[in-house]
Amino acid sequence: MDPARKPRSGVISVIASLVVVFAFWLIVPHNQQHKDDQSGIKIKEVLQAIQPPDGATVLVLSADHVGDAWSVVGLYSTDLKIETLRTHYMQEFSRHGFVYNGEDNSKESQSFKFCKAGYFASLSFSKPERHPHMYTIFLNQSDGTC
Repeated sequence: MDPARKPRSGVISVIASLVVVFAFWLIVPHNQQHKDDQSGIKIKEVLQAIQPPDGATVLVLSADHVGDAWSVVGLYSTDLKIETLRTHYMQEFSRHGFVYNGEDNSKESQSFKFCKAGYFASLSFSKPERHPHMYTIFLNQSDGTC
């Protein structure tokens, strides 16, 4: 072997190794970002699958990454009464594998809670009831079981 080629092949090997290591470190954070983005898309799809009743309009559907988990908020407008909405969403959440988990009532608002493995949801109405009526659905990722 030519003595001049020996150092050159060593330099090429070192450069090739550095390129591989550099590419690895560029790709690894991208994969985590990709997983986070996919989680955000998935939770948004879960909320979109829960159909509002006829006559309700989706005003806002927004996903946000909070800490290690995703959260989605849906804001809706309708002329339907709270009891009609409650009945609709009890069936709709159940159809998607959610379990009714109680309610919270105050002078200002009324909320119905639902959960399933990996998710917690809350359907909230402002009091007093006005028309058109606005309500929200909060959907959060959850580590706990339902």
